[in-house]
Amino acid sequence: QQAEDELVESEVRLKLLVESADELIAMLDLEGKCIYFNGSEKYGIHAEQLIGKAQNDWIEPLVIALFNNVHKVIHEGNIMEDEFSIVLNGELVWFSNKFYPIRNAMTEMIAIAVITRDITERKISNAKLDYMAQYDSITGLLNRNTFYDRLIHDMSVSSRNYQKMALLFIDLDDFKEVNDNFGHKAGDELLKEIE
Repeated sequence: QQAEDELVESEVRLKLLVESADELIAMLDLEGKCIYFNGSEKYGIHAEQLIGKAQNDWIEPLVIALFNNVHKVIHEGNIMEDEFSIVLNGELVWFSNKFYPIRNAMTEMIAIAVITRDITERKISNAKLDYMAQYDSITGLLNRNTFYDRLIHDMSVSSRNYQKMALLFIDLDDFKEVNDNFGHKAGDELLKEIE
């Protein structure tokens, strides 16, 4: 009796942990039917909408995207990861999926676990870092490294295709006077206009 009580208590703790997670967690059988889903108020998907239903029964675009690769994992039997984006409530949201084949003691696949994380903040941060690596933060113009990379690329394309190419170099006489007399912000605005 004590072992049964401990097992029930362990299952309750595990269920509480899974259902309070920020991630979307699902388990599907080998026919692609949902046998567990923790649900998400944030994304408006409730467990009862999915449990007992197969891919053909799902109508929510997010749900369809979540489990898009389930049959591939069932067929190949390997752990798989993917990323996808979808518009929810007018905003682009990025997700990362990880599919895990669940195996019994005889290593036969019996189900697929899917863990999905919202990675929107990471994607936004990466996009900002990419922008900062390529553009001047003040003027918004290409920085020197990006300019040289693009120049070398364009020169190589031009040479490979036997096309002519021109590079216009503009020297702004007395530009320091603009910065000294009107401030660096005015100088930055002038550079943007010239571009």
